[in-house]
Amino acid sequence: MFLAQHLQTLEGHSSSVWSVVFSHDSTQLASASHDNTVKIWDASNGDCLQTLEGHSDPVMSVAFSHDSTRLASASDDNTVKIWDASNGDCLQTLKCHSDSVTSVAFSHDSTQLASSSHDNTIKIWDASNGDCLEAEELGMQVMETSLKMLGEEHSDTLISMANLALTYQNM
Repeated sequence: MFLAQHLQTLEGHSSSVWSVVFSHDSTQLASASHDNTVKIWDASNGDCLQTLEGHSDPVMSVAFSHDSTRLASASDDNTVKIWDASNGDCLQTLKCHSDSVTSVAFSHDSTQLASSSHDNTIKIWDASNGDCLEAEELGMQVMETSLKMLGEEHSDTLISMANLALTYQNM
């Protein structure tokens, strides 16, 4: 039996935490909360480095870019926000979903961002300018989306989970 050692407890949100993710360089953690905020934490000592405010409803998901310079957040306010992870500035607000956004994921090269929503769509965004590059209607609520590297070095595959269905899509 494997027993994990408790290292620290991060306290600071005023409501439930829905998502926690490490930066790819493992120096920071980000948390998404029902209190409408995202917090960035120092992974080594647990200090809260920044509180990102701007969503008007609960934040459901967070994801760091693979170079750990940006952070994306998905919210019940139907938006995705892209933040500068070093200073907390909101770089972009993506407003193309018509219902709660449930999940976000950066592509391996950090040039694209995928979002899934209760509006039954997955959308692919240009992470640098916020243009919606592609929208896929699934006909069912999408609960989670991730971009995984499968096969070739720069071949991203979109994996989405919708109710009991799992969808794979080459990018």
